[in-house]
Amino acid sequence: MEGIRGALVLLNGPMGCRFYHSTTSQFLRVRPLLYVPSEKSEKKIPVDYNYLNNWFFRQPRVPCTYLDGYDYVYGTRPKVREAIHFLKENIEFDLIAIVNSPGASLIGDNLKELAEAELPDTLCVMLETPRFSEDFDRGYETAILSLLQQIMPLSDERFAASAQSPAAAASVKSPASSAFTQSPISVSHSTVTDCQVPPKDPLPTGFSHKKSQPLINILGLSIYDRYAAGDREELSRIFSQMGIGISCFLGSDCSLEDLAALPNADLNLLLVPERGRRTAEYLKEHFGMDYLILDRTPVGFDAAEEMIRAVADKLADKQIDKPDTQAVLEDCGRARALAWYHINNIFQAYGKPNGTRYAVEAPASWLYAFSRFLTEYLGMIPDCLALSSAADPEVLERLRKFLAGHHMEQALKRRILDTDAELVFSHANTIAQLKAENKTFCGIEISLPGMGYTDIIPKTQIGIRGALFLIEEVLNGLMNNL
Repeated sequence: MEGIRGALVLLNGPMGCRFYHSTTSQFLRVRPLLYVPSEKSEKKIPVDYNYLNNWFFRQPRVPCTYLDGYDYVYGTRPKVREAIHFLKENIEFDLIAIVNSPGASLIGDNLKELAEAELPDTLCVMLETPRFSEDFDRGYETAILSLLQQIMPLSDERFAASAQSPAAAASVKSPASSAFTQSPISVSHSTVTDCQVPPKDPLPTGFSHKKSQPLINILGLSIYDRYAAGDREELSRIFSQMGIGISCFLGSDCSLEDLAALPNADLNLLLVPERGRRTAEYLKEHFGMDYLILDRTPVGFDAAEEMIRAVADKLADKQIDKPDTQAVLEDCGRARALAWYHINNIFQAYGKPNGTRYAVEAPASWLYAFSRFLTEYLGMIPDCLALSSAADPEVLERLRKFLAGHHMEQALKRRILDTDAELVFSHANTIAQLKAENKTFCGIEISLPGMGYTDIIPKTQIGIRGALFLIEEVLNGLMNNL
């Protein structure tokens, strides 16, 4: 929910349940801090540094109701109401999402009704059960589906009403709008009035408009991806070269305008099936939107070219003028030539990366994509492929067939902490644990949490530039091990 621009997330739970989420989301997107009035003056000061109150506790994101034993007996409505009063008086937001902690979900308070009564002009979303104890991917999709079900109409009558309303004139805004266009002091985002959403009503959708180019939505990305901003930038660059616009990066720094325009796209492109298969099916069932699930997440040159051709073919099948892929494929060819030059230099001097053993810890979609790129393109050998979450069955079957074809099935059976690979692709916790065991390897972060490296220039692991960046990390990692 923090991936929605203009949204404010209120955690209904104990204070300790919010620290990781607030700290993490604080650094995932470039955006203004939340400012509230000082207790001593009317001047607004940032939440995280100067203002200690019962909701934020000196962190700028995810206020919480700090539940205690008394609230679990008598209910949470009084604290939720008090928190909402504080937030609406001091902070500007277009949507509020109330997320129950696991304990609070057992109480049964009707908090959505309460929020809508207290905030009649604001969109309200209630997440009763956040699945904190389950895989991230499952919780992510649960949140996305709850968001869509609560703020978007489902019936043809609602579509017709939306199409005839003034909201039908709402325009599709670019998802790449910079956070730097906002004042460093103001926390005002695009308001509900700005995006022409009637107060208390779900987002207007289904209206028709004349499009100058094909539009697609991207499903399956999250602001919790290691290089989320760079991923969005690379996808926007690739599809722009094809004359295709991206209407919405669902759940990854999208706005209310993007959500309102979601059904107007010609195609939903699903990059990570674990996070979006049910969402794609939901949008097809209720909005008639076709979707494309790639054979693999676009990691590496071959996968990027497969994505480019698959999207172009799918749009052509829908009787839309087939996008021109020549320019972007030529761009990929130049990137391949550049990569070959540097790979060949290292190979001639040290015989690397061919034959290098590697380990990857990730969800099945990323495991499959990384292993094919590292093995087929760079000639490296998988020592360990560790699933970090419940796998999408179709993707896992593709991964197993790929490994069986290379007689490398044992890689799926080895624990990541038992690996002796030269390169380990994982998150900071696993890398740090392997370092603590005095193992000699190079750790490459492909997911969060990270070691704390600050990325100012956007980077990506997907698409054409993502392939170059991964090759750069592999070659420098191997050199560090010499």
